[in-house]
Amino acid sequence: MPPTIAVISFPGTNCEVESLRAIRRNGMDAIHFRWNAAKEKLKDTDGYFLPGGFSYEDRGRSGMIAAHDPLIEFLRKESHRDKVIIGHCNGAQILVESGLIPLDKGLRMALAKNKVHESQISNFLNQWIWMKPTCVPNRCAVSDWEEVIQVPIAHGEGRFTTRDKDLIKELRKNDQIAFQYCDKDGNVSEESNPNGSIESIAGICNPMGNVIALMPHPERTSNGDPYFLSLKAWLSKK
Repeated sequence: MPPTIAVISFPGTNCEVESLRAIRRNGMDAIHFRWNAAKEKLKDTDGYFLPGGFSYEDRGRSGMIAAHDPLIEFLRKESHRDKVIIGHCNGAQILVESGLIPLDKGLRMALAKNKVHESQISNFLNQWIWMKPTCVPNRCAVSDWEEVIQVPIAHGEGRFTTRDKDLIKELRKNDQIAFQYCDKDGNVSEESNPNGSIESIAGICNPMGNVIALMPHPERTSNGDPYFLSLKAWLSKK
């Protein structure tokens, strides 16, 4: 039986369709689960996917309200059972606000407003970027591939940041900086960083490697298939 992933919708989520499509295209089963449905529907799932959108209209901070939904505590317990939990864009914001990323020890980071050129009237970025895995290949559930891929970003608050310098040292030591922005040749630099994210971070995993927060959208293009094939391989081994 192929692994089954539950794609979770909160009020305001709007990227369910492409997420379901990408999971299925890469040989896994996917179910759509609304935040207030009975959790019994999740008993046979191998992992959870929090898609992009504007949960609860991004009131306060993006992802802040959804991060306090009772379902998140359920997902926290599932992560301790080695279930995979992936958040893209707004899903990543929810995981950071909940503290599940980066260390499952409270709110340690933020996804702040993008740094953009002074001529731009909005912080929202909607463009194609290059990214690559920068951790050990099997460090997390979606990092077991080597190529540079081009995928879109679409966010206004996607800049990974923290005032805790010791946290960044810990993330480096733990090899938790799973994905970075780069150029088409794989070079990580200030010029290839679209939003000012610290360390050019595009995505981070937790210490166990089974919770991942990623700002780009590999689910929106077949270019992102290596990411999802890695997930399938990880779950199949488990």
